[in-house]
Amino acid sequence: MMSLNMIEAMSPLPADCTRLYLCRHGETNYNVEVRFQGSGINSELNARGQAQAKALGLAFKDVKLQGVYCSKLLRARVTAQAIQCHYPMLYLQEIDGIQEMHFGQHEGIKLDELQKEFHSVIDRWDEGEYDVAWPGGESASQLERRGTEALIKLCLTHAEGDRIAVVCHSRFNRIILASLIHHELRAMADIVQNNTCINVLDFNRTTRTFQAVTINNTDHWKWIV
Repeated sequence: MMSLNMIEAMSPLPADCTRLYLCRHGETNYNVEVRFQGSGINSELNARGQAQAKALGLAFKDVKLQGVYCSKLLRARVTAQAIQCHYPMLYLQEIDGIQEMHFGQHEGIKLDELQKEFHSVIDRWDEGEYDVAWPGGESASQLERRGTEALIKLCLTHAEGDRIAVVCHSRFNRIILASLIHHELRAMADIVQNNTCINVLDFNRTTRTFQAVTINNTDHWKWIV
């Protein structure tokens, strides 16, 4: 797996593009316990998550970012702060539309306690029924719409040649990557998003499309102590 410096050297940013580094937050105890976390759970990073965030920040220290952004959830903000601290001239900005999926009544409950309920939604998504929502929560189609709109709008606020880092969430990233890169939400089932992973995407400002450079990069884990 290549470092961001190597990726930058081997995959120069094309003309008329903005480079988006789409990341996931560091580990929380909800992740360890395999609980539905969602947008209604404002959990903190655990000790490993804090170490992951610090390593993520080190991965970005030489990239020359023009913006650092995150969702309004604490786990994303603290992770993004570890990037922003290497860029004292940039303000960390929280933006709407990129929060984790709302899992409704399932939030806070362990996945193994809700296997039947989990599959009642996921199996229908696998069949192409993306408007099916979690009880009291959100559907894949709803997240896709708000997420793609937010990220495209954000990229358009930046100039050609800019590089921006955005810290989001696992299910959010999987749905967005399935939509923007694979153009098929069913692909989310095969997309892995480890804690503090980095997805490098080039946004073409004319066509308003994204091209993947790398997905789920965790080269920076070598710095976790």
